[in-house]
Amino acid sequence: MNKKMLYAVIGTMAILHNGKRYEKGDKIELIAEEAENLSLYIQLDQSELEKQKEERRLAEEKAEKERLAAEKAQKKAEEKTKEKADK
Repeated sequence: MNKKMLYAVIGTMAILHNGKRYEKGDKIELIAEEAENLSLYIQLDQSELEKQKEERRLAEEKAEKERLAAEKAQKKAEEKTKEKADK
């Protein structure tokens, strides 16, 4: 899936992309492959950076919750096994 992200034009001269001229400071939506070709003239927009940080933080929180749930389930299974062994 090619997700479009928002970039800011930072080059000292305007760039032409898909027949449209973008001046320094303009915002442009690009997929990763397009951004790679224009990497000298653009950078991720600040709002896009913040959005990515928030998505990463949420993903890390979700992974941590899943890890804790797995540990809890493992402990519970070990306790049941120990109880059966004691009987």
